[in-house]
Amino acid sequence: MKMSVCAFLIMVFLCSLGYAQNYSAQMSSDGTRFTVYATGFHQGGSSTFFEVDLQRAQVNLVTIPPAGVASDIMLPFTVSLTLVTALGEHVIVVHDKQGAHEVSINKSP
Repeated sequence: MKMSVCAFLIMVFLCSLGYAQNYSAQMSSDGTRFTVYATGFHQGGSSTFFEVDLQRAQVNLVTIPPAGVASDIMLPFTVSLTLVTALGEHVIVVHDKQGAHEVSINKSP
């Protein structure tokens, strides 16, 4: 059974689902791909990123806390991920520590 890097890290308690205050998604002008964005705050020294869950065709927002002693200062973050779109795709599901969020994919102006 293949396991993603983050799934392995979750097993050893190094990373967990993160949290963002805002999610958005934008379709490319040619309609072949879209970019999903997350903005929010995380502990200074943390690493936040999207992980693709190919089995469920969804993405997870993951946060890896800093190693060792870290400050409690919260810093802003913005992460993005660009994916090839399936024909007729209008939403992307993002999982974070608060659950599943359906994010509408907006068309480019």
